[in-house]
Amino acid sequence: MKKNALYIHGFMGNPEGGTFKTLQKTLKNWNIHSISFPDLHTDVEKTQHLIRSYCKSKNIDILIGASLGAFYVLQYKDTIDKLVINPCLYPSIEIPKLKDRTTGNPIILSNKVLSDFREMEKYEDISEPQKPRTFGIFAKDDELFHFKDSFDKLFYYKECYYPNSILINGHHSIEEEYLTDGLQQAEKYFEDRAMTRGAVEIIYQLIKSKKEAEEKAKLFNVDLPALTETVLKEVSEDEYNSYAKALKELFDSFAIIDEFDNMLIVDCFNIIKICIQKYNRFGNKELSYSSNFEELLNHFYSIMKDLYFYEIFGFFSTTVHPEDIPELNLPCKVFCGCISGWEKEPYLEDDGSESYENVIRFSDPVTKELFCMTIGNKPRVLENREKCSLTDEQLDIIRNFVRVNKGIILLHSAGIIDSPTFHAALKVKANPVTRAPKYRIVYNYYQYLGNSNIRFLSKRYYVDMDDMTYEEAVKNYAQLKEELQESLNAGKEDCDVKDFDILRPDEGKNFCCFCNTVFDGDGNSTWPIYYKEAGETHRCCDDCNEKYVNAARGDHTLIMKFRKQFGIDYAEYED
Repeated sequence: MKKNALYIHGFMGNPEGGTFKTLQKTLKNWNIHSISFPDLHTDVEKTQHLIRSYCKSKNIDILIGASLGAFYVLQYKDTIDKLVINPCLYPSIEIPKLKDRTTGNPIILSNKVLSDFREMEKYEDISEPQKPRTFGIFAKDDELFHFKDSFDKLFYYKECYYPNSILINGHHSIEEEYLTDGLQQAEKYFEDRAMTRGAVEIIYQLIKSKKEAEEKAKLFNVDLPALTETVLKEVSEDEYNSYAKALKELFDSFAIIDEFDNMLIVDCFNIIKICIQKYNRFGNKELSYSSNFEELLNHFYSIMKDLYFYEIFGFFSTTVHPEDIPELNLPCKVFCGCISGWEKEPYLEDDGSESYENVIRFSDPVTKELFCMTIGNKPRVLENREKCSLTDEQLDIIRNFVRVNKGIILLHSAGIIDSPTFHAALKVKANPVTRAPKYRIVYNYYQYLGNSNIRFLSKRYYVDMDDMTYEEAVKNYAQLKEELQESLNAGKEDCDVKDFDILRPDEGKNFCCFCNTVFDGDGNSTWPIYYKEAGETHRCCDDCNEKYVNAARGDHTLIMKFRKQFGIDYAEYED
């Protein structure tokens, strides 16, 4: 569909003059309207009223103006696409310099017009959304005035992916050849901006949707405890049903995987756990709606559990595998939070009051269920002991791990130390006398093809060193790099070291989320649909990347197979 455009000519201009004809020839996808504006310099209010009324009656999509007409375009209040050609930004100064074309007398503006112009020249009403929808064409040899710098300052916008002004050849009345080129660039700008605006609108809707989900989650966190209290007070079935139905509809409207990824998931999950514990301890199981309430709580719990493990758990925890630190003799994987709030687990005191404990979590190697152990001098398991397959001796090993490393775990859960530092600290604490490499070198290099100037980049290499400390290695950086260069060349000029860095012993290592091996380098990014501990490292080695990730990208039917293989099944969410 063609755009409707209104062209506003300049001072004493012709509405069907050369500029208008060039607009029609060039902008064939635009329906160009043009009418006479005889009062541009004599009656500002009348001119603005004429522009507004015409735009409304003809559904104008874009305003185009030249010279003084461009000034009126820029002053138009509504947010709309605007194209200005050699705009006269300050007519109170420039118009009095001109002469009447018929009489040759100087132009004299009335005090009212001068006052109106000066007020408009403050440009106080330019909105941020309007700036990227405004495009300016400026001629290099404009003999009357040149306001490109002023325009750029007034209409600069932060997300300036496309410059919204151009400088072309030509004079104040731009010659057709040059104006055609400028208009083509302007047309492309507005086309590109339209696509960008579409993308921005999608992003805006996503943000809006996330905010709505957040508000609904906050409301749910208030309403579920309220419903639980009404059940404990044994209200009537009718009162319960109306409340329960509304709450389920509220929950189902925001608790959707891949859509609700807010940290409020943690709060929702904890409140659901507390309500379940309260009902189990204090609720009357003989009420006519008891089974319905139990089903409702289980519904909330199962959905929020999936959301928690899919969106939150792995991303904000660090996994300690038994093979990572053999000295610890851990019987299973242990998960430690790396962000404040993750490590909080709710439970009821004997008097029914709510409390939260700092915890680590460990995975039952048989059932794959997660259990919470409190972080303190007397660690205890919060869940029912009978549900855990670990022996008492194995649980004591985990308790000892928590007692000995309590300080390190709490620092990590507060986000004060990162995952590599956390692992390194655990290793030193487990076996402080172990001789570890004092520093590592990471490098890659250019390899020349034969005797030609053609070169290709090698992959990254990691080398453990132990002949000097990390600090000494940093001090001798240049010497080490030169030695590496000589070693690579081995007397031949066929290699150039590109990147060369000195790392601490544990830097540059990653853990493969599939095959559970430690490998050097960044490896390959993957995504939590393929394995259970979604954010464990988000990395996999080259072999597993080829075997699982690339395979699943090529054949989406494999995704479910890999999910099951690695311990989780989100069948109900599969497309």
